Amino acid sequence: MVATIKSTDVWNERLDLRVDTIMAGAYSKVSEFDSDYLCNHVYPFIQLVNFNAVFNDEMALKLIEIEVGSKKSKWNVHDYGEAVSVAAPHWSDRKDRYISNFELLVVAGKISDLVIKEKKWLSTEVVAGTPTLMMYLWAELKRAGCELKGYAVDANSEKCFDQLTKEAQKFGTLWKQEAVAPKATSEGK
Repeated sequence: MVATIKSTDVWNERLDLRVDTIMAGAYSKVSEFDSDYLCNHVYPFIQLVNFNAVFNDEMALKLIEIEVGSKKSKWNVHDYGEAVSVAAPHWSDRKDRYISNFELLVVAGKISDLVIKEKKWLSTEVVAGTPTLMMYLWAELKRAGCELKGYAVDANSEKCFDQLTKEAQKFGTLWKQEAVAPKATSEGK
């Protein structure tokens, strides 16, 4: 016996089951805004490399956790020496399902400290990442006088950064950070 398909409109075929076809169709439409929000606030991540790195065949993996906030949200850091990947804790490991902009900003500050103060990178290149985390990291690195290559800064982000800088100067708040000296190389000793 061969089954025949009446139509591809499954919802109209189920009208006799009292399915609300208007509401059922509403859930199948996810806007670009909703998609961006979920990417930025459910599974934010960023992958970075030292722009001046010289890679060799051996890269040891070091796993680090960044604790954020009073709830001690643990972000996962994969440190490969000249490359770093940072990702939010898995959905099932978080008390809050969504990550706030404040948490993203704190994490960006901690990533900035990692690549500038600990790793002493003067120029960082972004390989991939979610837009909000990239923007916050760009601002943190710019504060320290370092650049984030591979990130296209929009006019609004520049304007916001300039406004924050002016406000910090106006109120005498420490805003700019000092960049660290570059790593000593065997040739530079």
